[in-house]
Amino acid sequence: MLRRIRKILAILSLLLALTTAILWLRSYGKPFHFSKENQKSIDRDRELYRNFEFHSLDAGYVSIGYVSAIVDYSQERAERERMRKKYPDITDIILNSHSESRLPSFQHHATPPKKTVAGFSFDYGSHQSNRAILLTLTGKWIRISLPHWFLVVLLSLPGIVHATRRFKRRLRHRRGLCSTCGYDLRGSKDICPECGATTGKSAAPAR
Repeated sequence: MLRRIRKILAILSLLLALTTAILWLRSYGKPFHFSKENQKSIDRDRELYRNFEFHSLDAGYVSIGYVSAIVDYSQERAERERMRKKYPDITDIILNSHSESRLPSFQHHATPPKKTVAGFSFDYGSHQSNRAILLTLTGKWIRISLPHWFLVVLLSLPGIVHATRRFKRRLRHRRGLCSTCGYDLRGSKDICPECGATTGKSAAPAR
């Protein structure tokens, strides 16, 4: 079972490495951008905003950013109701535009960084808006950038290790050795006396 899981993980890692290599080549002609935004109401006065961005850039690196923010409208709504009672003829267009203008100023933390070191960068942080402002925003962000070549190498490692182990096991089996520990099986071909692994009934004689 464990061997099957390792095989599946190795195949997935190689597929991800291949996908990264394709994005790498494609980004020089046409950079790839993906963004996913989500908005969810927590209660009557608070909403949760989430933004995930993935960018494969022609600068030779991949940027991944995630931002989450909780926006509290309670003070703004209370102020709006107060102004409506005091000035019945006033409109709330200005207040609404103010509410929508604060999120983009925070979501830029998910966009690609302006500067990297050979394609590497990492930053994270949090933000708490001024309580004097009617709309309260509390948020966190994390952003990481990695070169394409580094991702290809990193994602290929599990597949390379699995292929190396598989080749080593087959080579030992052909030589009449235990495929697990390399013990000489000329005297015992069914079970390895060294590690107890089942080796099979047909093991070739050692050379």
